[in-house]
Amino acid sequence: MKRLGLQLIAAATFSVGAELPKTVRDVHDQPHPLKADKALVLAWTSAGCPMSKLYRPRLNRLAREFAPRGVRVLLISSSSQDTLADLRALAKPLQTPIIQDVDGRLARTLKVGRTTEAILLDAQGQVKYRGAVDDQYGFRETAPGDVGAFRRQEPRRHHLREALLAVLDDKPIVVKETRPFGCALHLPEPGQPAPPAKITFHRHIEPLLQQNCQECHHRGGGGPFALETYKQTKGWAKMIGEVVAEKRMPPWNADPKVGHFRNARGLTEAEIRRITEWVKSGAPQGDPAQAPPRLSWDTGLGIGPPDKVITLPPFDVPAEGRVPYRYVPVKLNLKENQWVRAAEFVSDTPEVLHHTLAFLKQPRWRKPNPDAPWTPRFNPLSVLQGARPGERGFWIRRNQQHLRDFLVGQGGGLNGYFLSGIVGDRPMVLPEGRAKFLPFDASIIFQLHYQPNGRAARSTSRLRLWFTKERPREIIDTRAAATVVFRIPPHAKAHEVRASHRFQRDTLLLSLQPHMHYRGGTFRFVAELPDGRREPLLHVPRFDFDWQHRYELAQPRWFPAGTRLHAIGTYDNSAGNPDNPDPTQTVWFGLQSEEEMFIGFFEAIWNAPKPREK
Repeated sequence: MKRLGLQLIAAATFSVGAELPKTVRDVHDQPHPLKADKALVLAWTSAGCPMSKLYRPRLNRLAREFAPRGVRVLLISSSSQDTLADLRALAKPLQTPIIQDVDGRLARTLKVGRTTEAILLDAQGQVKYRGAVDDQYGFRETAPGDVGAFRRQEPRRHHLREALLAVLDDKPIVVKETRPFGCALHLPEPGQPAPPAKITFHRHIEPLLQQNCQECHHRGGGGPFALETYKQTKGWAKMIGEVVAEKRMPPWNADPKVGHFRNARGLTEAEIRRITEWVKSGAPQGDPAQAPPRLSWDTGLGIGPPDKVITLPPFDVPAEGRVPYRYVPVKLNLKENQWVRAAEFVSDTPEVLHHTLAFLKQPRWRKPNPDAPWTPRFNPLSVLQGARPGERGFWIRRNQQHLRDFLVGQGGGLNGYFLSGIVGDRPMVLPEGRAKFLPFDASIIFQLHYQPNGRAARSTSRLRLWFTKERPREIIDTRAAATVVFRIPPHAKAHEVRASHRFQRDTLLLSLQPHMHYRGGTFRFVAELPDGRREPLLHVPRFDFDWQHRYELAQPRWFPAGTRLHAIGTYDNSAGNPDNPDPTQTVWFGLQSEEEMFIGFFEAIWNAPKPREK
């Protein structure tokens, strides 16, 4: 008898709208009746969906907790891109069986449209609850047409658990249905003739994926799944249409009316319509002969093998919980000064590594380095800007607990950094004639911030460096306008914080990078010239903690000495911010994501000659 991922042990034909089969088989071919003594939970999942990864551990715990009370839990995959091997790998650490719903028949029968959706049936097979497991993760509309993800520190409502307890205790269920989030399931109706294909994958959609998506969504890339082939993409078709229409993808947060950036991401309205029409027409493949050449991902960044690779010791990231910042010092033992023209942070678990910062540490007592470029000296009191007269002592005592972190790299990030690898960012590849200075006697202190995603992982990170052979014409430095002086009141909707950095030399400004945490709302950079003129440089109307971009100016901007770069941001500590861990708390500066930071990073070339006017 030919085995199907969803094996039906019923004589009747299983069709849309039919009764549920009596038995299904899991990915290891073990049968499971679709009934239980007290209650049965059918919970949808997917190998690649990020939200599914977050919920699998808690569904597994729920199954163990309620099994003694006659409750059974089955995980269901109706995603066509999930292979049997994928699902068997997912099942290894779980005690909860995983069922492969071939052709999505079970999902269509129960009208399930998303991964993470859970359906609770009582002992008689009646649906008592359907929807989200809880309210910790989801999406929200942040502006008309714009949707962003949110993640709370803890759930506020445990919808599935509350419904289960009500069924077991024979009490009324207060909330019988909630909106599930997770990834949209692409479930074409079987047997229906496909409409004429005006837009096809290979001719119209694959080029857009190559231009806008595959940078992250390739095998081994930072995205949670690959979109390099039709087979990989078809199962995600409905989700792709949704995220591009809601402008969740490609990720980009800058206001298009302020500034122009050479690394800007985004689709035109015509391209969005092309994708949504393709999805509505059933995501047809088209002629493979019309496919563009497949992209290859050069591990040498197009400039050859790296000159130095620094491999950090592996770290065990738990499946859930908060992981404190990890600091790893590495002595370089260089024989001579180096000039870094390209750098790339690589992790074998990019899905759990939110960011890596690299700071330089040099011996306290050392001879002057003749190659060292001029850089502004860090004044530790600069991070107290905004303190009122007589308050500095209070703010120093308030932040004394972070003193160890401030000593890392002369400011712990509040003074800038040497190199960064942040989620959604690209490797640093500088044009010819530009580089960053790496002293021969320096150590690098790595700061790593992990975000568990529902699956324990052993994470190994590397920094790959490419050097120039000669001193560059222009030397790039990364600095910051930052402050620790802020107190965000409970329930504040738009609490403003400001910091600035005064350019001591003529400066060529190259890029801007806001940094805040979960309560970050908006962020602006404004240049104030010595003559009083103010020039808006960047406006981020909806800051997103998950996508902390470096905005590279399309035309680097020259400013005379004495110019002030102002960073202006607002925080949303209200209950209306679903990212907010606790709107009742007063929020101060801190390193963890539930605390807050206010840093405006920027890249600059000091002592820059004024460009000739065209």
